[in-house]
Amino acid sequence: GADLRAELAQHKEAIKQHLRLHPPPAPKASSEWPPLVRVPRLASMPVSHTQQRLWFLRRMDPGSSAYNVVSAIRLQGELDSPALERAFDDLVQRHESLRTRFFAVDGEPRCCVEAEARVPMKLIDLGNEPEASREPQALRAVLETVRRPFDLTQAPLLRLTLVRLAPQLHLCCIVVDHIVADGISVAILFAELQALYRQHRGGAPARLAPLPLQYIDHVHWQRAVFARGALEAHLAYWKQQLRGLPPVLALPTDRPRPRMQTHRGARRLELLPDALVAELKAFARQEGVTLYMLMLAAFEVLLHRCSGAEDFAVGTVVGARDRAEIEPVVGFFANNIVQRADLSGNPTVRELLARVRETALKAYAHQDMPFDLLVEAMAPRRDLDHSPLFQVLFVLHTIAASRSDMDEVTATVQELPLSTARFDLSVDVFDLAEGMRVYFEYNTDLYDAATIERMMG
Repeated sequence: GADLRAELAQHKEAIKQHLRLHPPPAPKASSEWPPLVRVPRLASMPVSHTQQRLWFLRRMDPGSSAYNVVSAIRLQGELDSPALERAFDDLVQRHESLRTRFFAVDGEPRCCVEAEARVPMKLIDLGNEPEASREPQALRAVLETVRRPFDLTQAPLLRLTLVRLAPQLHLCCIVVDHIVADGISVAILFAELQALYRQHRGGAPARLAPLPLQYIDHVHWQRAVFARGALEAHLAYWKQQLRGLPPVLALPTDRPRPRMQTHRGARRLELLPDALVAELKAFARQEGVTLYMLMLAAFEVLLHRCSGAEDFAVGTVVGARDRAEIEPVVGFFANNIVQRADLSGNPTVRELLARVRETALKAYAHQDMPFDLLVEAMAPRRDLDHSPLFQVLFVLHTIAASRSDMDEVTATVQELPLSTARFDLSVDVFDLAEGMRVYFEYNTDLYDAATIERMMG
């Protein structure tokens, strides 16, 4: 909606203004970087730094589904399931990431793009089951799809389950491995799926612009740029910014931290009243900060009150799609960055907002530093019982709606009781056209549901 576009525009303009006033030093002129062009497809190709980190995390815990990216939608109307399956096949053929498999060479991850790959859609018909048992059976079937880890050596890293609940009601679950797609990628896939579905139902051809470049081209370009010194200024900034950062945010937990980090988790939802959301947005505009900065500041106050800490880190995720050529591409572009919280001296709300704004803008200016390389360079003590640099995540997602139309079918996002957690605590805020949703995802080996409920309150 208009509010979301305005928020994104304000966010981008704030970053541009900061970069004009405080340009990061560049070791070389950008004209010296190699062009972003299509590279030959080989049987063994390098992976991105973000993929490399996820590969090693997966090797440490191969049975985990924590890095499955899950989407479930309820489809109300006259669904053409063969057309839906053909549309997914087209998506796999269009986006090479979905046809990429991974393997090790001398202990290091490599990848290969398969020329073709199909996504078999698992069909489950519950139409003849007793009506009262259909929803529970559908949920069990979907969660089985969600909780099954992927074999990274096999493409496609995409899984589909379609459950027929009634003649005009279906539940569709799409699971993709995070190593080939991020949140923006999922939004791209949904938008293109609608156009391709209409086409296969006999409508007008889908007007999808050809993709001259794919994720593997960006990987090749990024590694070449990094090899020529593009990260020097970014690394210097982060080393200075994170010097002396406490390794762990000591939030009180209900149980001792296990010796090895686990990914068992749960998620709670809070709906914010529309009037409160309107006040938040008005206050953010008044104070010259983005909605993200305002809500991050509030979250930092909460963490400070729970832990007593005045200096700690909160992670966040950036889209890392700063070139027009890669905006429509599916791949794992998203990068983690660290927001260092400073609540020393008992600041007022406005003082804290000013600190958060300055820290956030500087972090965005240096967001090109791959998180795994930053961890390696900072060389924190690699304890296995917690994630490095930060253990708590905060992300504000700005998407248009949780409901859309596919010809005669209305698609609505379906909530699922997920049972994984990538961090000790993650807060995801979805600023939807129909309201603001706040999710607390937490590690159940550390926290009880009642504790999280109090924090949300």
